[in-house]
Amino acid sequence: MKVRLHLLSKENNTIHVDIFPNKTSIAKKWFAALEDILKANLALEKNFCWVGFPNTPRQLPYLCNLLNYYIEVINSYSKSGGWESAYFIEEKYFPETVEQNGELNQPLMNSIHHHFEILQGQVWNISPWFLEANDDVRYAIRQINNLCHEIEILVKAKQTYSLDHERVSPASIMSFLNAPRFELAKEDYEHFTLDRGIGKVFMHYCQTGKIHWEAFVDNDAKIDRSNINGLRYYSGEFNIEWGPTYNDGFDWWVAKKESYKSWLLKNDYNPDDKFLSHGWLEIGHVDLEPLYAMAGSRKVSGVQKILSDYLDVAKIEAISETGSVAFDYPTKWSAEHFHSAQQEKLAESYQSFCQNTVAAKSK
Repeated sequence: MKVRLHLLSKENNTIHVDIFPNKTSIAKKWFAALEDILKANLALEKNFCWVGFPNTPRQLPYLCNLLNYYIEVINSYSKSGGWESAYFIEEKYFPETVEQNGELNQPLMNSIHHHFEILQGQVWNISPWFLEANDDVRYAIRQINNLCHEIEILVKAKQTYSLDHERVSPASIMSFLNAPRFELAKEDYEHFTLDRGIGKVFMHYCQTGKIHWEAFVDNDAKIDRSNINGLRYYSGEFNIEWGPTYNDGFDWWVAKKESYKSWLLKNDYNPDDKFLSHGWLEIGHVDLEPLYAMAGSRKVSGVQKILSDYLDVAKIEAISETGSVAFDYPTKWSAEHFHSAQQEKLAESYQSFCQNTVAAKSK
């Protein structure tokens, strides 16, 4: 049983990456959910697929322009009286404001994420602004979250890259539009970890908010407690780590985890409560040997350099003993009609989702 990603370069050359699920019940459920996603031909969110690669074509000027565009979509809707209670985002984002002296302006990024939290709400408690928005605004709300995280990760990656090429930690995020989610079972919570490493595959965070670790690392004083949540759901979505190994073999990592524990206690969270889902839900691993061979070394930077030339997913296959399911993704994120096509696919699900939310709240 494995998942194969077919990756495409600008020159239309291809390589593939194989993922092997762990021998756990949650990994089996993830694989089955991915098979269903591929059978349903759900769209891959290619504009938020490869994050933290320092030499990506999606650099700060491009990302900031997009973020300001979607902020204006939201503000224009509010100015036109679209919402019963007006809501405006005052901040603007430019390369020189999000990155200052080579470091991320985290408070500024926390601000835009806080706007997203208010406008979106949680999966289980959608906000009135999202419910009253039109489809253009709902899409804009989604994008300010994606772009916030992409900018944060990119700035941190470039800063790390300037110091040590081997410590950069990019990731692949395989998020599908309208992917179904399912509640985790009690036994699934046994497989969360704070340890990271190249080739590890984790369940995608298929809900809104920040996990406790992210709130700790971001020193986020703006986030409401209701938006700090460990993962509650699983889906067929997944993330791949491409950075160096961080585990208890490193004294600095042990010290950071101790600081995290202190932060939890200070904020009235139980560090030993596994149902807070501390960290990430591990579900599999990549076969790294072909990538090491292509790179000519076993260095993390070598693998990242190879992948940097193939930042487009052309096809995903789920291969099992009984056969395979596959779907092609020919449209590039840079295509002129990419966002309009994504928005169209999300519109119907947004409408049914909001109707269901309203119906549930009225009971």
